Amino acid sequence: MTTPTDDKAAAPATTATEAELQEKLKAAMRAGDKRALAAYRMVRTKIMERRTARDAKALDDAAVLDVIRAYVKSLEAAVAEYRSLGTAEDDENIVQLAAEVAVLQPYMPKFLDEAATLALVEAAIAATGATSRKQSGMVMGGLMKAHKGEIDPAIVKRLVDAALPA
Repeated sequence: MTTPTDDKAAAPATTATEAELQEKLKAAMRAGDKRALAAYRMVRTKIMERRTARDAKALDDAAVLDVIRAYVKSLEAAVAEYRSLGTAEDDENIVQLAAEVAVLQPYMPKFLDEAATLALVEAAIAATGATSRKQSGMVMGGLMKAHKGEIDPAIVKRLVDAALPA
């Protein structure tokens, strides 16, 4: 037989980001904001999925933010898919997905601008001695590892490809 204290002991530890999400979820419930509520509930579900995965490790704030970023990326891909199919911008699906992205935007990383990223790319190319696009993986790998969360991978790829000859 379990006691209430046993249940609390078995509950997974929450991070500061999770606590903040929980408070925002409660505020969305009180305000009747269905779009924000859907976003926060889905993020909670995604976090729980990550926490209960077979080879899961304890989640810290960085891992929780990675979950949120992955979810936002999937929402953005869904919006792009709807648009590529010619769906009207005022379609309920696009509006809902765009609203969820907007709600979760504060949790997205703030990347360096393109000029600063270009300076990092040029320094990485010089440091690795890369001379062709065949070596772009080496440049990108080192750069992304050293500046994870600071630079946009899509911009880095474009700049590395432009800087290195085919």
